Amino acid sequence: MSLCFVTFLGTGNYEKVSYQTLDGSIINTAYAQTAIVHGFRNEMQRDGRAFVFVTPEAKARHWDTEQSLQSELKKYFSEDTIKTIEIDTVTTEEQIWSLFDKIFQNIPEQSELVFDITHAFRSIPFLGIVIINYTRLVKNISLRGIFYGAYDRNLSSPYKIIDLTNIDRLLRWSIGVSQYLNTGNAIEINQLANETVSRYKAANKDADPYLYLERNLANNLKNIWPILTTCRSNEIIDGSKFISIKDKIEELKKYNIHYIKPLGVLYDKIEEIVYLFKKDCVANILPAVQLCIKYNLIQQGITLLQEGIITIVLYVLGIDDFYTREHREAVSRYFTYINEPGKYTHPANEEQYKVIGEKLEKSIMLESLKTVYKRLQDIRNDINHAGFTSQNIRPDRFELGLKDIFRQTLLVFSENKEIKEAWLINVAKSLAQKE
Repeated sequence: MSLCFVTFLGTGNYEKVSYQTLDGSIINTAYAQTAIVHGFRNEMQRDGRAFVFVTPEAKARHWDTEQSLQSELKKYFSEDTIKTIEIDTVTTEEQIWSLFDKIFQNIPEQSELVFDITHAFRSIPFLGIVIINYTRLVKNISLRGIFYGAYDRNLSSPYKIIDLTNIDRLLRWSIGVSQYLNTGNAIEINQLANETVSRYKAANKDADPYLYLERNLANNLKNIWPILTTCRSNEIIDGSKFISIKDKIEELKKYNIHYIKPLGVLYDKIEEIVYLFKKDCVANILPAVQLCIKYNLIQQGITLLQEGIITIVLYVLGIDDFYTREHREAVSRYFTYINEPGKYTHPANEEQYKVIGEKLEKSIMLESLKTVYKRLQDIRNDINHAGFTSQNIRPDRFELGLKDIFRQTLLVFSENKEIKEAWLINVAKSLAQKE
């Protein structure tokens, strides 16, 4: 991955002054670009490349003369690794898109950028931030830093090179937070949290343990996504990974810890997502289904809800071994039987389902659930068979169907007298109020 220096050359009257470079040394130059590159001189001299964006006026004044930026950059780059790209003064939307295209086209794939905005004209610094992020996604580039030469004639030299890379990090956090809140995928949040910890560790060997607690929170958030996308009912019922998130947030809020500030503002929203989860609790399936709906994981939500109904039915009947295949088949067959009694056999009439079948027959709750179960069975059959069925359900009907079936299921669980566990009823009622 080559290190690429991207800069913009203006038309100002640049004076030769002293700059303090990123490595602490002092150099005299009229160009902040030289001071920035000097901080990366070993890498630039080895395999670096420079991309200098110039207007015709700037090129004539500060590039094609003897004491120019060109002559100074040649101390760090070989001539064939320096490229000038002529641009227009940006005043219109069309010119903004033209500049965007020129910058994007010239940045190499998988390169690492050192981005200088010292002499960037007006809107270019803002455009540069956007281009960095877009190019990161499309060309898989990384950013070493965004820098600005803080020259001010009213202050004494040496002038500092200011690191503005946090602006890019804030944009990445914005994207990561949006991704998490809308989809449940916290992979970018986790990556950014790890980067923050690494920077703190580099600056402070004895970092506060709460910094690692925030990092672990981000990692726990990342681990929820695959549990939902792969419908891992055992981990959902176990609840440990959801509870761990609750516990970490409670501790961080108690001591008002905000090392990773963009993560800290999410604490309340994260708590809303996990507050109904308990350890070793079948009721966890219900908020998990609600999360699938929230994150548009429709196929997963349909699957979890149907399997969740079977699980909760077994639990209410006092059958804790709800992973046994015969037990689950008995419930499924009983629903099929009561929906079409003249067509299918009562599971109690089959030896392997006899005990469970007799218990199911005594349950009033199943009669209340039979219609929603049949609807759920139909849409699950269609979506899991990729539409190769006689139903021909439209794509938008799956989400609508799941929401409606889930709402009706919650009403049954919140009102049914057979359910003795208060927490299961409370979870159903709480979720029903949100629907």
